[in-house]
Amino acid sequence: MKQEQFEKRNQNTWMVFENTLDRIETGQIGDGDIENFDRSYRQICKHLSLAADRHYSTQLVDQLNQLTTRGHQLFYRPNSRGLYGLWRLVSWDFPRAVRAEAQLFWWCNLIFYGPFIAMMILLYIDPELVYNVLPREQIVQVEEMYRNADKVEQSAASRFAMFGHYIFNNISIAFRTFAGGVFLGIGSILIMLFNGFFIGTIFGHLSQMPYSENFFSFVCTHGAFELTAIVLAGVAGFRVGLAFIAPGALSRREALRQAGERALPIVYGMTLFLLIAAFIEAFYSPIHFYAPLKYTIAAITWAGVFAYLALAGRSYGS
Repeated sequence: MKQEQFEKRNQNTWMVFENTLDRIETGQIGDGDIENFDRSYRQICKHLSLAADRHYSTQLVDQLNQLTTRGHQLFYRPNSRGLYGLWRLVSWDFPRAVRAEAQLFWWCNLIFYGPFIAMMILLYIDPELVYNVLPREQIVQVEEMYRNADKVEQSAASRFAMFGHYIFNNISIAFRTFAGGVFLGIGSILIMLFNGFFIGTIFGHLSQMPYSENFFSFVCTHGAFELTAIVLAGVAGFRVGLAFIAPGALSRREALRQAGERALPIVYGMTLFLLIAAFIEAFYSPIHFYAPLKYTIAAITWAGVFAYLALAGRSYGS
């Protein structure tokens, strides 16, 4: 398509989007401005990509780049602090940022859960394989953690201590996954593969033990937040890595800056998920009660996490 036809077909879309930006930036938000913003922003990004690929004039590419830059900064700007800022992150920015990276999200799930499920299947077929994968000392240590877990009652002090331990451990894993994206995304891939492989090995081995219920009833609920956070860390890391590999019409520095802003709500959200996971793991997971009820609560939690990421923030609330 020639540039003149392209401009004629889309000029009205660009004007409407620019007017929307002006209203939002000045606080004069109209009905439907926020609800339609995401769709319009994506459309302008697509137009920018087409204009760059087709080598349209520099003037047109710059015009579209300015619109996308304004839209990007507006969408991800930290426009509030305190409780309202947290509320906006939870109810709007975080789930929408995840959905904006839907393809990366599902790819990261495949990278993490692929080796996880593979190891569970392999250990079901050959339980002795675990001794070729993990050191025997580590296997014994993990077995001891859950063998008599249903008979051990923790004090309040020990639970608070474990809460701090879980926060440190979980966040360190997630942030290593995110930081690995700097290495062209390869670091994030390797860390997710390793964690999927390792956790799948633990799951597969303990599922063969007579006390497997101790293990599964312990991990089933907080895993919804913890494992999802690891995947989200990979998404954020990938976004940064892709910006370095394929900056498009932008300079690599600008592409990395925008990718960082785009990933930031996901990083904040995954951190919140990890805090929730640590709280559940320390204060709820060790509680012993009717296992089917615990599994039901876990199923509701898993469904709730994915429903939240899929549905939250689809309409704007101030």
